[in-house]
Amino acid sequence: STPASSRKVAVLGGGVAGLQMARSLKARGIDPIVYEGTSHIGGVWAKNYVGFGVQVPKQLYEFPDFPMTSTARGVFPSGPEVQAYVHDFADAFKLKESVRLNTQVQKLERRADGKPGWTVTTTSSTGGSAPTVTEMADVDFAVVATGMYSSANPNLPAFEGAEAFPGSVLHSSQYLDSALAKGKHVVVVGGGKSAADIACDASDVAESSTYLFRNPHWATPRKIAGLIPFQYVFLSRFGQQLVSLFKGGWPSAPAGTHAFHSLLKWPMRPVFGLVELLFALQNGTLPWSSRSAWRSGDVVKDFYGFAQVLTTDLKDRISSGLVTATRGEIVKLNSTDPCTAELSDGRTVPCDLVVCATGFKKDYSVFPEDVLAALNVEADGLWLYRHTVPPRVADLAFCGSEVATISNIATYALQAEWICEMVTLKQSSGGEKGRLVLYCVLCVCWEAILVNRHKHTRVFSFCPLKNKMLASGDGVGDESLPSPEAMLTSVEEHKEWARSWMPDTPSRAALVLLHQVHFHDRLLKDLGVGHRRKAPDLLAEAFMPYEPADYDGIVK
Repeated sequence: STPASSRKVAVLGGGVAGLQMARSLKARGIDPIVYEGTSHIGGVWAKNYVGFGVQVPKQLYEFPDFPMTSTARGVFPSGPEVQAYVHDFADAFKLKESVRLNTQVQKLERRADGKPGWTVTTTSSTGGSAPTVTEMADVDFAVVATGMYSSANPNLPAFEGAEAFPGSVLHSSQYLDSALAKGKHVVVVGGGKSAADIACDASDVAESSTYLFRNPHWATPRKIAGLIPFQYVFLSRFGQQLVSLFKGGWPSAPAGTHAFHSLLKWPMRPVFGLVELLFALQNGTLPWSSRSAWRSGDVVKDFYGFAQVLTTDLKDRISSGLVTATRGEIVKLNSTDPCTAELSDGRTVPCDLVVCATGFKKDYSVFPEDVLAALNVEADGLWLYRHTVPPRVADLAFCGSEVATISNIATYALQAEWICEMVTLKQSSGGEKGRLVLYCVLCVCWEAILVNRHKHTRVFSFCPLKNKMLASGDGVGDESLPSPEAMLTSVEEHKEWARSWMPDTPSRAALVLLHQVHFHDRLLKDLGVGHRRKAPDLLAEAFMPYEPADYDGIVK
């Protein structure tokens, strides 16, 4: 058997997910190779549009056991503050030594020697006139941790007339200086947070700032009714239970949840209608407004396609005339004097600068055709077991790349631990297996006590993943996962549930969002860890929002 420490693992991406993956691997004696295509760690936090930051308060965007001490509780950190925090984390756990900067993964192919694992082909350069170096390395396991959003793959619409347009067309990730908008007629395309942020920023220096959206969407205020922080509804068990009653429980939820959904889904509609009324009053989007989201469906469904948490800044600037909100889409850029953007209904708006806050594209081009066929990427995304493992592809996992939650930094930490249980114990020695089995038997005997009194202790419970380990004497690895057929069945059940009510978007396969607590529960149950993190305080368990700090002690 191969000792865990001698296993070679490649991690693609040096952002928040990739660094946590590296941290969990290193804690188990594995020194991973982290490939980062840019000159810096941190992913999107290293460089983004002017004024970017997180949509959640700092206590919802922390590594579980590494608090962000530089920012007060309740403050929404800026992008540069988050990037500094990411560097602090990397320094604290000596992760930078595992990262190869300026190294782009070009191919991830099966090994030519027939052994399990991958051959990673990379190109790297120190910049300037330095030559590009191509290298190949064999690894036993690969983790894709390139994130949901990557500035390397901006989704930039193609506008008729763009070639002759004397103005500029940028992606939001290129709007790095407010001076770009000074004295210009700026049109910001998009209906999400980045579009709202840029339209507001541009309005300070531009001749005009137009916020151009195709469809209105529900914007979640930071404080509902001006009083309740949104996370008390979105990230508490009580709030997520309400969502489950309305839209259905997470596919692995208890049968009772599904039964109550069948009975209460229609009575729950007026409950969420009240939430919609509160949001509309706060955001100035009542039915007669062009930005009214009532045309986009109910607030929960819309959140799953176009989640955003906003301040009142956009509303205030629209009310004062600093920002013009216009519904429509650009069909042509006119090179007239002055330049204009022609909209689908025939109207024109003055335009010297177009900023497209239109998101990013996913890129799976590193994989050969046979692997792509096995991954089976569909129009609404890549459907994975536990948002982590492709059932038909061995020795591969995804961390943070195919999952969208509200407090995603905590999700990535749990995913990294889940993956590490599969990677590092997969080829344990016989002695290690024997000790694990003995440990598991003892834990099972004391589970009821340990789960409630020692939430930070890894407890092996009666979940299928651990039962099979006990029966086989193996560590938690590929052989301990359900069969590919069973994983595919689970994926199909999840797919059917999601497609029954979530918006048809390219990222639907990744959406967890308002079911985040239940998804985390599922990962913890697989790991044999007590999932009721606030117990024995029953009121806190039911009504307080779950935060990354609640998962302190799970990461090794």
